[in-house]
Amino acid sequence: MPKITKPILPKNLDIIRAKIGAILVDELPNIATLNTDLELANIQVDLERFTPINENEYGPNVVVRFTGGTLEGRTSVGQQWKYNFALMVYSSVDETDGDKKAALLTSKVLGIINEIFTFSDYLHLDLPKPMIFRTEVAQIEIMDSQDTQESLNVSVGGLQFSVTAQESPNTIDEKVLQDYHNNMKLFNSNKGFEYEWTKTI
Repeated sequence: MPKITKPILPKNLDIIRAKIGAILVDELPNIATLNTDLELANIQVDLERFTPINENEYGPNVVVRFTGGTLEGRTSVGQQWKYNFALMVYSSVDETDGDKKAALLTSKVLGIINEIFTFSDYLHLDLPKPMIFRTEVAQIEIMDSQDTQESLNVSVGGLQFSVTAQESPNTIDEKVLQDYHNNMKLFNSNKGFEYEWTKTI
């Protein structure tokens, strides 16, 4: 017999991943406009895409991927997790010296993403601070250019982004909260201070 009787609510991990994507969707075109940068005019953002970028997607393309997490500790209201994300950038240029130009474009996009997530308003991803403890750009890397022996060349780079966040269990049933006071009675014992909840009914 199943013992869980309530739906499991979405975890902060899912909210954080979606928020990272939403920030990039808002800010990358905004930066393209502010900088009058035509190279960024067609930038695309995807979450958890695993199909290869094809030759018709000149990009740049940014893919947000969750790569894992580690439990960093426990708090009075739940667990503290460090979640790691790879923000992958794919650029391709279909012209002479396309490999060099694609690599420079990838590097530029990674630099812009770094600036976005170190901007003071996004240090907590524009989410409530109790949910987010801290964020960090841990590493930026450019992979070797992929020379296809044709005029189209693809450059790939990645930015490692970590988010330390609170994960809380599902909320307590409303009936339980109604049955008990929100304060507690402290008393001393031979084991030290103890507490107990007092019923309202």
